Amino acid sequence: MTQRHITKDGLRVARWDEGYPGRQITSALMLFSVLLLGNREILDYNATIGYLFATALLPLWIMEFRRYRAGNWFAAGAVVCVISGLWLAAFSSQTHEVVASTLLGALALFLGFVVTVMVLLWARRIFPVWVLGLVYGLGMLSSISTGGLAAGNFWKYALATPLTVIGLSLAAGILARSRAAGRLADLLMLAVFAAMSLLNDSRSMFGTLLIVAALVGWQVLPRGRSVRNSMVRSFAALGLVVVALYNVGTSMALEGMLGEAAAERSAMQLQMSGSLLLGGRPELMATLSLMANQPMGYGLGVDPQLSDIMVAKQGMASIGYNPDNGYVERFMFGHQFELHSTAADLWVTMGIPGLVFALALGAGCVLWILHAVAAREASALVLFLAVYSLWNLMFSPFYSAVPTLGLAVGLMFSLRSEREPSRE
Repeated sequence: MTQRHITKDGLRVARWDEGYPGRQITSALMLFSVLLLGNREILDYNATIGYLFATALLPLWIMEFRRYRAGNWFAAGAVVCVISGLWLAAFSSQTHEVVASTLLGALALFLGFVVTVMVLLWARRIFPVWVLGLVYGLGMLSSISTGGLAAGNFWKYALATPLTVIGLSLAAGILARSRAAGRLADLLMLAVFAAMSLLNDSRSMFGTLLIVAALVGWQVLPRGRSVRNSMVRSFAALGLVVVALYNVGTSMALEGMLGEAAAERSAMQLQMSGSLLLGGRPELMATLSLMANQPMGYGLGVDPQLSDIMVAKQGMASIGYNPDNGYVERFMFGHQFELHSTAADLWVTMGIPGLVFALALGAGCVLWILHAVAAREASALVLFLAVYSLWNLMFSPFYSAVPTLGLAVGLMFSLRSEREPSRE
């Protein structure tokens, strides 16, 4: 079997030789698996049909990560996280109750994320990034529920993410054929989805799309004499964009341009903590308090005790938040630790290795953004996934972040060159 390398959407992928006997069957299995992985219909213990189907194909993709830079580190980190989570659970069982169903659910969710990344790395041997994004987005769209309707915002809670992935995938397909037309398609799609977020009280999505639009627009400018200089300039530009958008977004929210509900909520958050980030995510202070109280973490399936809840409440109260509102007891500590942050969730369940794993994923997103933007090769699709994943690592539960985080990581890995050794 031979390979030849191509470039699509600024990411190196590989195709199998056209004469490979099982190519059509393998291609169909790849796409069907990606479609099912995008679907979020949950079975027992956080398992999905996509996770089970992909696991059945394990012999086909199990070693694909070795073809990618940092692939060995990703696989090793995942294994260490699982071992750490199980060991911490055994250790914590001396003082806490370990619930078997919670342990299995948390383990299935993490392994499902790993499987999603692995299958995408396998599928990239044949398909360009935009095709995988489109198929995965269609899978996400196929599993939307009426939960968003019940919450009163169907766009924000159901349609926004899958439609954004689908729309930006189509734009990335245009970019693969024409740079000028592709950049225009990227900006048009971003404008449409940003407008929809503005109209539907989705502050985080609106800010994410504005950052992505700024990074796409930056790539229209001439590149520096070297990639390193361009990366430095891109880093400085990214920092300025984030600071500017935070200030502009805060002003827009307070002035009611994002809706009356958002204005009232933003004013309350600023009055409470002096910052929309702290006021909007008081769980951060709960996390820091728990980390100071038990730095090693807790472990998979560990049920929080009253003492843990009181430590978290004290941290939240330190920024003026009233933790005695039912939310802390019911959502954050009702049946497991839920700290509304992917990095915090991984720390709670898998300890320091989980936190390091989350930070490594965040660093990977930042480095990919800087390198791809500096090289003028970043599509809005992967930029959106990378920026959105950075937000989710800090401010969204692991359960909510898994679909886009898995897609982002799977599409950002770059292939080794033919001259590189097979080991890290």
